[in-house]
Amino acid sequence: MTQQMPPSWVTQACPAVSLRTPPDWRVVPPPPMEYPPALIVAGPPRHGFAPNVTVTLDPLPPAMTLAEWHTINLESLRQALTSLRLLDLQPDEVDGAPALIRLCAYGMDDHPLSLIQWLVRRPDGGVTISATCHTGDYANAIDTLGQIARSCVVAQGEAHD
Repeated sequence: MTQQMPPSWVTQACPAVSLRTPPDWRVVPPPPMEYPPALIVAGPPRHGFAPNVTVTLDPLPPAMTLAEWHTINLESLRQALTSLRLLDLQPDEVDGAPALIRLCAYGMDDHPLSLIQWLVRRPDGGVTISATCHTGDYANAIDTLGQIARSCVVAQGEAHD
């Protein structure tokens, strides 16, 4: 998903994934969970919420389609985020791999939030890139979040199947 980044942007990386971010963004430790995200980066808080990008590497059965994965993944999100609403879903392609981009809205701790996700189906599994910001900051944040998401590099074979 690489593209030309502003020269001041820095690389934030873990062994399996890297992202390019503005220099004031930082890596955030993943929360304790059974399958933690591979990488989380967050920017300075705006409207009481820090915009962030999270990369998750998902083991998927080889026969699972992108549409099936989206349906299962969305249901899991709805269980975790009960106020989640799917606003848009569009097909895409990322580095030659089939992908979907979806836009969702939800609330958390009295913050209205916007969530854009890129679901990328690779031969070695799935990659979910989730960009979240306060809905009041969406118009200002979307370009930066999109650039960060599109800078994602996942090491070959790291999405697992």
